[in-house]
Amino acid sequence: MLRIYVFACAIALAGIFGLVENAAAKHQHFAAHTLLGNKLHTDGKHEIHKHGEHTIHVHVAKGKVTTLTVTHRTKGNIPVRKFKTTKKVVQDGGSTRIGEVTGEGTIHLVVDSGTKVAQATVYYGYAFFDGTDWVIYWFPADYVVVDASWVEYTEVIG
Repeated sequence: MLRIYVFACAIALAGIFGLVENAAAKHQHFAAHTLLGNKLHTDGKHEIHKHGEHTIHVHVAKGKVTTLTVTHRTKGNIPVRKFKTTKKVVQDGGSTRIGEVTGEGTIHLVVDSGTKVAQATVYYGYAFFDGTDWVIYWFPADYVVVDASWVEYTEVIG
């Protein structure tokens, strides 16, 4: 009986430490729209990045990103989560994407990185856990199909 109790406690502790490790994981952010480039105008499945043994594909239809999928070399498909934020989490090599949110959508302007603007842009990110870190690919709102399935991004992903 004592063996079963010790074994159950060991499993519980392993689970707790696994959750703590996952919550404390670093976040790696990528500007997915720059990785996608002109492929946004071509419908289909496009490989945009390789991260370790993971291959990242973006699925495009009618000029919008409909989903992002991640495939591990040996494990197959990896679960992907969807986030949104108004925080600037990635930098576009030398320029900053800014925008004005209107009732009809988001208008984006590209300005010199030294320019300060007080408008907010909503970014949408697809995230997966690579076993060590959360890897997140961010798109401006005008690149993705937006629905109610996106959740607010926080620094701690549980």
